[in-house]
Amino acid sequence: MDSHLFDINITTTLKPTDRKYEIIVNWGQNLGGNEMALNAYCDSNAYDIIIINTVDIFFDDQNADNLPGFNLANHCNGVFEGNFKSYLQCYSIGEDIKGCQKNGKKILLSLGGGTRWNGFSSASQAKLFAHNLWNLFMGGTHATRTFGDAVIDGINIDLRFGEASWFDDFFTEMRTLMVSDKSKVYLITSSPSCAFPDFRLGKVYVSSGTKINSLYVNFGDNSCSFGKDEDFSKVLDSWMSLIPTIFIGIPSSQTASYSANHYIEPSKLPVLFSKYIQLQKQIGGILLSDVTYDDKNIINGTKYSDIVGQLLHPETYILSNKKSTIAGGSFDKKSENTGRKQIGRVTGPIIGKPDLSHGNPSAPSTHSFLQVVSKEIHWFFVHFKPIKV
Repeated sequence: MDSHLFDINITTTLKPTDRKYEIIVNWGQNLGGNEMALNAYCDSNAYDIIIINTVDIFFDDQNADNLPGFNLANHCNGVFEGNFKSYLQCYSIGEDIKGCQKNGKKILLSLGGGTRWNGFSSASQAKLFAHNLWNLFMGGTHATRTFGDAVIDGINIDLRFGEASWFDDFFTEMRTLMVSDKSKVYLITSSPSCAFPDFRLGKVYVSSGTKINSLYVNFGDNSCSFGKDEDFSKVLDSWMSLIPTIFIGIPSSQTASYSANHYIEPSKLPVLFSKYIQLQKQIGGILLSDVTYDDKNIINGTKYSDIVGQLLHPETYILSNKKSTIAGGSFDKKSENTGRKQIGRVTGPIIGKPDLSHGNPSAPSTHSFLQVVSKEIHWFFVHFKPIKV
């Protein structure tokens, strides 16, 4: 096929906004079976942040220096030489992390989860754990780094069993270390259940609110699932009384929660989006649990996460749908308060000879098409300008 190089601007009649919704997903526990390697999920148009699960032991006496204990299901079982039984060596996952980051994804590491008790015995131990995480997985240095030279984008606290004592000290020390690295923005997040206040970290979310970026609240619970609209609304309002950005956690299939009633059918997702997400500036997007259940939940040929993605960031799918025409370019998202909102720019080769300006590929041309976004019809304009090489 012939290839022509074009500068491509995409504009839309959608109202200009500075908001960018994100979709977070859990990976690493093979909960639904047949979980693929991390890099298999980094081409997804839906996922923005992927949480690696999990460091399930904060201080494990099976490891030298009581380094953390890992559980990565079937993804990694390698260990370093010496006295390390549960502190894993996973360089291949490290390469996947770097590849995902090059693809615009953020990678977080989950702390907790599972059935292990975790917590701190003193403020000094809480600070030590922050330094361990920094040196082992983020901007610090250590002789034994699980993911090699890969640097994760932050952490996610999933404290299912344990105590909240000295977590204020942990968050303070962790944030101090993160801001010391001027080359990167790191995230501190947490994944509580929807019951408010959280049984373990409820007070900490208030006292350390400015140090925590986001709360990924799991609404897969009988007391506050989306199916109980009034309860869901009241609990969501309670969570939004806190400082961090709130993400709505939902099951990615009927089997991803202990009750199928917690699952939100695709036909009801626009209600969640228009009635809650769009109307509340503090809501940052959706957490899906997890990739394996999402892999298996295909509705009329479309993954559940892609149905969510088409609601939260439709421009990604507009470009994706053009992949048969636009290939190999890089997408640079922009926003301009002009008559039309510029949602992206692609500079790259056009495969084949598109019918531009009556068949003349050397002249500029604008193509327009319609797209339904949140039940509204909007025009999108794709302007092709040839680049001389």
